[in-house]
Amino acid sequence: MLVSCEIPAVYDRGDLTLDTYAGLKKPELTISSQELRQVICQRFSGDSELEHFLNNYYQSGKPLVWVNRGGLNPGVDSLLATIEQVGNIGFDKESFHYSQMKKDIKALKKLDVDKNNTLQDLIARLESNLSKAYLRYTAGQRFGFVNPSYVFNYKEVNDEKGVRRIYDHKFEMDVLRPDSAFYLDAMKQADECGAVNFIAESVPKDPMYLHLQQKLNQSGRGDTLNRAKIIANMERMRWHMKDSPDKHDKYVMVNIPSFRLYGVGGDTVLTMKIVCGAVNTKSPLLSSKIKRIELNPQWVMPHSIAKNLANAGPGYFSRRNMYFVDRSGKKLSYASPEMRRKGLVSIVQRSGGGNSLGRIIFRFDNPFSVYLHHTNTPWAFTASTRAMSHGCIRLERPLDLAAFLTDNDSRLNEKISYSFSCDLSHPDSSRFVKNVPVKPEIPVYLVYYTIFSVPGTDEIVELNDIYGYDRLLCRSLAPLMDARTRQLVAKPVEHDKPAAEKKPASAEKPKQTIQEETPRPSQETENKPSDTNNVPTERDGNTPTAN
Repeated sequence: MLVSCEIPAVYDRGDLTLDTYAGLKKPELTISSQELRQVICQRFSGDSELEHFLNNYYQSGKPLVWVNRGGLNPGVDSLLATIEQVGNIGFDKESFHYSQMKKDIKALKKLDVDKNNTLQDLIARLESNLSKAYLRYTAGQRFGFVNPSYVFNYKEVNDEKGVRRIYDHKFEMDVLRPDSAFYLDAMKQADECGAVNFIAESVPKDPMYLHLQQKLNQSGRGDTLNRAKIIANMERMRWHMKDSPDKHDKYVMVNIPSFRLYGVGGDTVLTMKIVCGAVNTKSPLLSSKIKRIELNPQWVMPHSIAKNLANAGPGYFSRRNMYFVDRSGKKLSYASPEMRRKGLVSIVQRSGGGNSLGRIIFRFDNPFSVYLHHTNTPWAFTASTRAMSHGCIRLERPLDLAAFLTDNDSRLNEKISYSFSCDLSHPDSSRFVKNVPVKPEIPVYLVYYTIFSVPGTDEIVELNDIYGYDRLLCRSLAPLMDARTRQLVAKPVEHDKPAAEKKPASAEKPKQTIQEETPRPSQETENKPSDTNNVPTERDGNTPTAN
């Protein structure tokens, strides 16, 4: 109510109500708290965990975080400044609705609204976009922008049923993921402290990550292939395993693209060449603990390989020192092709120098039936590209790994060395050993980095993407990337097969057969009796398909 100081005021205060000002009311400036929340919730209709949380958050009646009666949350400026710089990690700020948020803030400050863009619509859009951008960025930086368990355990197929995703188990690491408690804490801190500290704490501090970020920003914008490799490895470094190597003084790591194993223990770093799974029979990514060392194992051939030997004659198995075991555990001298084809029998290869697992194997729990082991094909280590197994990791110097795991116990390692090379038909029982427990159990990690910091050195190496996983990761990250990079990585992933390696002429061996795809062994297969030592089914093997 305005009153002039020169004109006497005459008014009846008893009749003054809000209805008195009804003529000043404009529909586009009207806000209903209940309707506003409904409009906000409608903007979170996706299936992601983030959208489910935000929908529940605003439905619960909690106060708006970014827009309130006092104006804008002071953290808005910090959030926008952060989103403006996401190009530094390879992303496009527009994938976080940056321009729309800037436009809406400007309109809100000027109350630039109309019947097609009401104040309620404006606030709902701004509040929802700010919340989504804030949680997507902070959760992504702390846990990764994509879930590796989904990216690597499903694959896209295009058949008569159309394009669809099917389960394809390749990743078995327990990684931390954002949950409702994390999101709730993030919103609480944004409301109370303006989100500045929470955003800053979300940024990875690992020196290798910072090195990759610097490398990304030095790369040319047109160099999309190189940028994609860097972006993929930055994403890998955001994942946090519940049991990671940095939590242990001693561990074993296999970096598959390096074709090398690293045993890290204090100032000691053991390294050796390895052979990993071929492109069509990839070694899985996993973490576990090495429990025991087994000398002279028997190999129980998985059905995925055995079914290709259904038509092999008796001589084939005899020459390779193999026999059959039925489901009751009874040894058979022969099994019909039909029994082999249907998986009614297991094919077992006896211990010895010609065994597909070699003379020593390092066992650890995992759902893939893959292990680290010796090999009877030493020529494979002369190849530069060593992706040629059925999934297991073959070792160049297995006795060195045994010494590493047993803390160089000279007496024990003398027994291991003897058992590794002795004549199994007449072993010296006083020196022969079959199983060696690893105590304490040693963590083992099968990882995949195409830009890798070599343990125990200052060296950083760039490696070939042998399984096409960089492309696979970038396809999942594509919605966040700039248009040029997104266009490159959005194409269907066709894993680049390694070039064929030529073996030395003096070490020529029969051509190896790569199976089309080795599925996760069924529980029935894993539990089948195999021999008197109850050796579990192994996924690896060098046995060629019989003619």
